[in-house]
Amino acid sequence: MKLFQKSGVLFYLMLMGIATYAQNTYPLNYFTNPLSIPIFLAGNFGECRANHFHSGIDIKTLGKENMPVHAAASGYVSRIKLDAVGFGHAIYITHPNGFTTLYAHLNDFAPALQKFVKQQQYAQKKWNIDVTLNPNQFPVRQGQFIAYSGNTGSSTAPHLHFEIRNTLSEHPLNPMLFGLPIADTLAPIPIRIFTYNRSKSNYDATRKAYDLQKSGAAYLVKENMYINSSNPGWGIEINDYMQGSTNTLTYYTCKVYIDQQLIQTITLDDIGYDVTRYMHAFIDYPLYKNSKSWVQLLFRIPGNALTHLYAHPDQQFNWLPKEHHELKIECIDALSNSTTIKGTIVVVAIDTVKNNYTLFPNTAYTFEEDAVAITIPENSVYDNAPFNPVIKSGTLFSPQVITNQLAIPLHKAMRIAIRPHREVPSHLQNKVIMQCVNQQDTVYKAAVLDDERFVVTTKELASFQLLIDTTTPTILNISRVKKGIVKEELRFIASDTYTSITSFQCTIDKRWICFEQRGKEWFYKIDEHCKPGKHVLEAIATDENGNKKTISFNFISK
Repeated sequence: MKLFQKSGVLFYLMLMGIATYAQNTYPLNYFTNPLSIPIFLAGNFGECRANHFHSGIDIKTLGKENMPVHAAASGYVSRIKLDAVGFGHAIYITHPNGFTTLYAHLNDFAPALQKFVKQQQYAQKKWNIDVTLNPNQFPVRQGQFIAYSGNTGSSTAPHLHFEIRNTLSEHPLNPMLFGLPIADTLAPIPIRIFTYNRSKSNYDATRKAYDLQKSGAAYLVKENMYINSSNPGWGIEINDYMQGSTNTLTYYTCKVYIDQQLIQTITLDDIGYDVTRYMHAFIDYPLYKNSKSWVQLLFRIPGNALTHLYAHPDQQFNWLPKEHHELKIECIDALSNSTTIKGTIVVVAIDTVKNNYTLFPNTAYTFEEDAVAITIPENSVYDNAPFNPVIKSGTLFSPQVITNQLAIPLHKAMRIAIRPHREVPSHLQNKVIMQCVNQQDTVYKAAVLDDERFVVTTKELASFQLLIDTTTPTILNISRVKKGIVKEELRFIASDTYTSITSFQCTIDKRWICFEQRGKEWFYKIDEHCKPGKHVLEAIATDENGNKKTISFNFISK
């Protein structure tokens, strides 16, 4: 009877086209290709990006914009969001089977949606809107045209970002597990393997790199891996590829074997936006920060909350000197192409030197001197770390506070407060900024006065000091104007010397006009809101400290 039941379940799954991966079951062939061209990927689910995991697949659009985008399944448009960063122009479609699809970096939408968006923008008097819709407003059928592909938001080249999410949890799932028509027979290609001493912090630079040599279908570690830890760990630098694309991808599953026994499985699926920043704990962050190498750790460090990605999140060893072990790592992509890495481990004298740490994953940290106060909330660091702020004389205006001796990422924002050397006049107290220098990057943040100190919050350790910002933004008119006539669009560049532009408002003949932002550019395509004839445009740009720049511009629309 039990055998019959198991066979019946198997038959049912085959009949319904259901794929089972780990603990999840996803429908196969329910979603179709959202483009009318074959799928070639520029990126896939689970790739490590700056500050997050990639949450979908990036589908190439032949290197150009305005390819027709279609609904991958029937449902209704449940959300439309426009932003200058992130997904840019995005459409969300909710489907009756419990999933939601996302289409991002779009240009214009289908005519009815485009008209609705413009109505919302003028009603709210803002171009970057986020609107939730009900099931009766814009129902769609599978294959229906919904938008044109583009390059909006935080996109560096034309493509379509496509996601499949669990509607209830809103967690992005791995789209390549849903049977989309993607051809790929290429296995992942490893570059290097690393060993780690897990008895110490990941920020102690205990790693050692080993080169690989291809031998038949496997990759062999060129030499014995000598470790001096009773509790070792491994990391891999590896890329996956597919036919027709030179872009690097990532694996779906990685399995670690010691002496032929499976001791770890990592599965890249179901990573919510609420935990995506834990990517910093998934990789060797100091190595990435210093050399831009993406090395993925095959063990969980203490402050990594992504326990669901690891079959054994708390795997421990108790090895002794002179032990030998055989290591095998198998990396498998979402279409079952696999690569194997093999090597020999030799345990040498165990390192028992203790390190002094001041930051711990589950403990808050405070530092205070007369002019400086620093607070780091608990669960902000991913591993134990030394942290010793250095106070220097700095500028004539404020001391310099150095906190970035090590490449340590923060999961929660640190609060840093600095008292200037002299009292700031009341009319300048809202003009104070904090300069944040982190390796090659320098950014400025508007600071807020709190009990004689000026405060910012940041997730980046850096070198900090205070400055005064009374510089107004700049507005550059780059519209195509001939004899005062504008035929197609008005376009401006708005920028600020220190902080960012928080507001760019334009009126034509004293009526608000919807200018869209792309980076530092703001543009408006002439439409029914600007009739033919003479007009006066006024543009006002405001920075984080309230400094404003206003320009006026006379033109004739055709």
